Amino acid sequence: VTIGELSLGVELARDVEERAAREATLEAVESGFDVPDVDHGGGLAYGRLVSRARRRGRRPSTRDALIAATAVANDLPLLTQDVGFLAFDSLEVVLV
Repeated sequence: VTIGELSLGVELARDVEERAAREATLEAVESGFDVPDVDHGGGLAYGRLVSRARRRGRRPSTRDALIAATAVANDLPLLTQDVGFLAFDSLEVVLV
């Protein structure tokens, strides 16, 4: 899901400079990190995170919730530029 989101960002870039920056980010993540896939534990964490968010009146996107849940299930911090991830409880967010 994470790689898909980064790839989508590349494809939706508004200009050549933005595309180059997003491609560099995607390449850095692919070569520098072992990005876990969503698995059974991630699915369970997804249910917990989304139910808590909905009880607080929030409706996170499925993609963001899956990314957050995968980080939680693997006990990993989430490195992101998206402050929206701060809304997920039990998720360690590192803004970059």
